[in-house]
Amino acid sequence: MLHKLFLHKLIVFDFHLTIFDPARHCLSSALLLDENQKLLACGETAYEAISNDHLSNNVTLCDAFKLCYGNDQPIVASDLNKRYSHEQALIYTSKLLAKVIERLKEEKPNCLTRNNQFIFTYPVHWGSVKTNGEIDGKILQDFAATIRGCFPEELHENINFLPEPEAALLSLMQTKQLQEIRNGYCLIVDIGGGTTDFVAGQLTPTGLQDIRYFGRGYGGNHFDEAIAQ
Repeated sequence: MLHKLFLHKLIVFDFHLTIFDPARHCLSSALLLDENQKLLACGETAYEAISNDHLSNNVTLCDAFKLCYGNDQPIVASDLNKRYSHEQALIYTSKLLAKVIERLKEEKPNCLTRNNQFIFTYPVHWGSVKTNGEIDGKILQDFAATIRGCFPEELHENINFLPEPEAALLSLMQTKQLQEIRNGYCLIVDIGGGTTDFVAGQLTPTGLQDIRYFGRGYGGNHFDEAIAQ
């Protein structure tokens, strides 16, 4: 699990809020929407609110939508990876991020300034960011556009995207849990609720060099099912 970093002048989002709940077998990236698609609650609060008797029948619980990034197949409600379309996943992500930013501004009123950098992590198989800032991969391109659309335009240059395993590796280095390995490589394996990512690279005094990526939209639930079978 990626460490969440709230450092001076640096905010890193493991944005999808991926807390795995074995009792529910889904992710807590959840929204409760009314009939007009207005956000009523999010996260665990959405699950709690949907069980309240006073709610009308016109509310909709949307959860585990992060798994549907890239889904261009027919929607299958019983399949977490096909529960929503790619476009729906982007819309729900925008609603969730808007709420996260709202709460962040309440806790840190001066957080949305040019002095701060905002780093969003993503699964490796979504795409990659080139050294010149260009993005390869439609899923990552759409994700980046959705994220930037939630921030003021003057902050778009302050928003960056980093593969989840690489962010975890940098976090381990910063907290001194991982030291430089002379003439060797470090491998980070990130098995999440919906994706599996690998990043290998050589740790040097100047950072991670000769980085190699591999990732697939195949995560924790799938491995559990395969082992059980």
